[in-house]
Formats: sequence, C-alpha cells, structure tokens
Amino acid sequence: MDEIKSSKMPSRYDQLGADGKRNVIPLGPTKHPLLQNLRIEHTDNTLDFAGDGWKKDCSHWLDYPHIAEAFVFALSEYAKKAASNSVSCRIGDLDRGLFAYLRLTDPKGESDLKSIDTAWVDGFIRWLDLKRNVDGTPVSQTTRTMLLTALRILIKILKSSKSWKPRLTPSISIPTHVWTGCSRKITPRQIIDDNSLLHLLLASQDEVLNTMGKVKAAWATKNALDESPPHPTKMPKTPDEWRWLYENRYQTWIPNSDWIRENDRQLWLAHRSLQMTFTELRQPLAPSARELIPFVILMAFQTAFNPDVLRELNLKDIEYPDHFGGKRIQFRPPKCRSLRKQMRTFAVGNPIGPDVLVSFITEWAKTLRVIATVKYQDRLFLMLTRSADHSEDTTMRAMDYSGGSHKAGSLWYASLTRFLEDHGIPHLALAQLRTTSLDKIHEMTGGDLKAVQTAGGQRSPQVLLEHYTSDAARTRNNEALAAIMLTRERLVRTEGTAPDPRKEPFEADKGCATPGYYCLDPFSSPMPSEIDGRLCQAFGQCPRCPLACINTQSPYAAARAIQLRDAVIAAQTTLPPRRWLDCWAHVAKRLDDYWLPLFNDHHVLTAASELTLSPLPDLE
Repeated sequence: MDEIKSSKMPSRYDQLGADGKRNVIPLGPTKHPLLQNLRIEHTDNTLDFAGDGWKKDCSHWLDYPHIAEAFVFALSEYAKKAASNSVSCRIGDLDRGLFAYLRLTDPKGESDLKSIDTAWVDGFIRWLDLKRNVDGTPVSQTTRTMLLTALRILIKILKSSKSWKPRLTPSISIPTHVWTGCSRKITPRQIIDDNSLLHLLLASQDEVLNTMGKVKAAWATKNALDESPPHPTKMPKTPDEWRWLYENRYQTWIPNSDWIRENDRQLWLAHRSLQMTFTELRQPLAPSARELIPFVILMAFQTAFNPDVLRELNLKDIEYPDHFGGKRIQFRPPKCRSLRKQMRTFAVGNPIGPDVLVSFITEWAKTLRVIATVKYQDRLFLMLTRSADHSEDTTMRAMDYSGGSHKAGSLWYASLTRFLEDHGIPHLALAQLRTTSLDKIHEMTGGDLKAVQTAGGQRSPQVLLEHYTSDAARTRNNEALAAIMLTRERLVRTEGTAPDPRKEPFEADKGCATPGYYCLDPFSSPMPSEIDGRLCQAFGQCPRCPLACINTQSPYAAARAIQLRDAVIAAQTTLPPRRWLDCWAHVAKRLDDYWLPLFNDHHVLTAASELTLSPLPDLE
C-alpha cells in the first residue's frame, strides 16, 4: 500500500465540497494486490476486502484515512500467514470494535495512530465492558476478548514495520487477559450420546459397504465389456452396456439429462426402457453428494479432523509410509486457522479403514478429475452436481462440498440432512464427531491430554484443556477429582485404618473399601455401622457384602483376596476371640467357600504369586 504523503489530513467535515458531498482522500493509487488469503479493492470512495467465498464492504473505514491505511497494511501482512476465514474474522472484529468505537468518540474523523495511546486503550476497554447486543444483553467476555485481540494483533504488526512504527505512540501496548477466566468456548460443544453415535456409525458402515459392493460389481461387469463392446447404435439392453457407452462416448465432459434427451436419443430411450434414472445409471461412474456422506462421517470419526479440513482434504495430503510396523496410511492436511500440518496415521487392512475408503473414493471419482477445474482436481471428496443454471448450462459439474461458498455450502447440509432423515437419526453437526472422537480417546486413556492432543493436532495441552474439552470429559474429570477427595477424606477420618488409594494400581476401584474388589454402590453400603451417602469405610468386609464383585482374571485381585484371607487368619492371635468370631470368621468362611474358588486359572494364580503388594491395614 502506498503511504499518505501529507502529515496532516483534513477532517471529514473539511472534506465537504460545494455540492455537499465529501471528497474522500484516497489511500493511494487504485490497485488490486492479490495476497495469499486476501484481496483488497479500493477506489477514492470504496474499500472492499475479499477472500475465499466472502467479501466485506469497509468503505466507512475511509472516514479515518490515517488509521484505515495503517490497518489495511497490517491486514495485508496478517493475511500472508493466516487462513482466509481467520482474516475474515479479524476484519469483522475491527469493524465491530475499533472502528465502531471511533465512530462514537470521533465523529469528525480526525484520529490518527498517535491518538491510540494508553488513555485511548483504557477507554476502549471500558467501552467494551459496557457494550450491548442488539437485544440489550451484555456482550459476552468471549466477544470482548476477540475485539480486543484483533486490535492487539494488528498493532503488533505495525510495531514491527519500519515505516509504520514511528507513527505509533511510543511504547503502545494492548493488554492481554483483561477479563480473567474468559475462554473462547465457555460452553463446550456437546458430544453425541453413545446410542446416537452407534446408530450413526452403523448406518454409515452399512451404506458404505453396500455402496462399495454395488459399485465394484458394476465396475467388473462394465470392464468385461471391453473385450466385446456393445453395438454403438443399437439400444443398450443392460445397465452395464449403457454405462459402457456413456463412459466411452463422453470422456472429457458429462452432459446432463436435458442435453441427452435432445442430442443422444439412443441413451435417452435406453434409460427409459431400463426403467432407471440417470442418477442410478451414473452411480458407478461418479459419486453424488448424498452418496459420499457416510464416507465422510466414518473418516470424520476415525481422523478427528475439523469439518473444513476433512471436506477439503486433498490427495497430496495423503501418503503411504512403510515403517518398521508395516505399511500405513498417513494424513498431513493443514489446519484452517494455524496453517500447521497435522498428522494422523492408521494401519491398513481394516475393511472400512481410512486406506480402503480413500482408495475406493479416489477410483470412484477419477472421471470427475478430468472435468473438474484446477481448484478441485486434487480433492478427495469430489462429486457430480448439476449446474445451478439449468436453462443454459448443458454439462454436469465436478465439485467439492464447499461449492465455492464460505466454508461448507448448502450442498453439504442438504445431503447430511437427507442421510439423517433416511436413518431416523436426530440432527447433528459434523463438528460434533471431532469432539466425540477426541472424547472417546480422553475416556480410553483415563484423561491423558497428550494423547488427545496428538489425535486432535492442537498446539498445546492448555489449548485443548480450555477450548476442546467436551462436557463429558469435564464431567469425568470432576468425578475423578471427587473420588480422590472422598478417598482421601476416608483415609483421614479412619486414621489410616482404610486402604491408601495412592498405593492401588490405576485400574483398581478406589471407592471400594477393600483392595482388589469392586463395589456397585460404595455410597449405599448395607453393612452395619455404615452411613448412607458416605463412602463405605467397612474395610475387609467386602467378601460378605452383596454389592461386592471381583475380576477373576486379574492376578492383582487374586493376590489381594489371598492376602486378605492370610490377614484374617493371622488376626486370631491379635483380636479378642469374641470379636474375631462375630466379625472376621464370617469373612474367612466366605473367602474359602465362594471367592477364592473362583480363581481356577493357574496362569492367574502363578502371576498373582509373583506380585509384591503393599501391606493391608490392621484388622480391628
């Protein structure tokens, strides 16, 4: 951008001419700099920003020419490293934040970069605190943080510019963490419940296997006609003959049904005699948007990619490395906002694994890559769609789900809605599959943030904890913390006569009063002297309790059961006879008659004999 030569610009009111119209001083010569993710178009009176599927009119910024030119320059620099949708968000945040505040505090347009000093920033933050939505409710902390962050990021860019830094107020700084505890996603995205998830994945799996079976069978019979092709002018008698003629006749373009009706009577009359629609006949030749939906759903759950990343996945981002563990499929697409590469790898061989899905879809859509525009030729999920203008365009188009619109187009939403309705599944969004997939990893690994971070591709575990932890994961974290607190309270209350949970293995039930056992309801113990609602403190009495259970294939459980019996027998010499007979004799009998005989696998008993256990508390 050309810089303004004059050091003092006239105010907006001074720019009014004799005709009452304002002559806006241009930012510089009219030009259209094409940046990586931003296109800037301006004249003397207009300023437009455009990106991938979006356009914003910011002509009112020109009311503040000193500031507008600086921030247009900063946005152009920001766009070189940020994704298109991130640039769009920053422009919107500046419009609702910085320039909205300027319209309120400086209606004459006399502000320049020097005006943005510490006092100005303090006033801007106070204004954000008082900002209201259209319905009169206070603006959320998340929105306030975003509006302030946009200003901070672009001021930082200007401070790093040799030409713009001298025009800024010395030592200007935009504070961070103004609103303590604010999170970009205060309410976590809701995960899909287990029943709906199972229904969704089974429906997708059934459709995928059915589609792959039908299409591969059609490929085989169609390819068999290469040795004895059907007659070029006679009526095709089978769908395979129709497809062979269609594929070999239209190799560089795909006509729609209107064109075929007027110009190819052979195929038109044949489709009527076969009593099949063009969509059914063309299915093995090219996928439709609806047919690809189950493939996207399965890969979304397997890869845990963001929706835009998955829908716009390119073939160049898929590799097949062969390491020590054998051949794998590897995905390395860039993330939308950070533009960093994220990586997921999977073993090959699963009948519905990513390698099988990618291989099939690539082969299925190979004819579409010939007719697709350069922008879409490398897309994995490429589909056949009809032109929007049915009256003039006689060809079918090869498109991805974005369709050139901002993020996912109506094609994706309409196709997903049809799939869900066909299977009676409640409405859901593709983004929920990413959250659900990461939540399952969180659950299986016992809350291991590094494992979830590896799968999700987040920059740090802190980002994952603040912005990507699902509501179910937060509940499990709270339950785990509550269990630790309660077992610690029981240990203190009993003065060490209860087992120490810190000495138990990870898979042990910390709430159970006796090591090695599991309790169905430790807060509702039927044992004498126990209080309903309090964590059970009846150490050693679990063999007598109807709520107790044990893992008979666990060497640890076997070792603890044998250790408990030895402790009970040894207690005969330390406890009063009446106390032992009333309390512990029943435990020893129950262990001998019921629990210990359950361990009848000699491999389990051998492994149990090799374990070193912490001592049990003294029996009372």
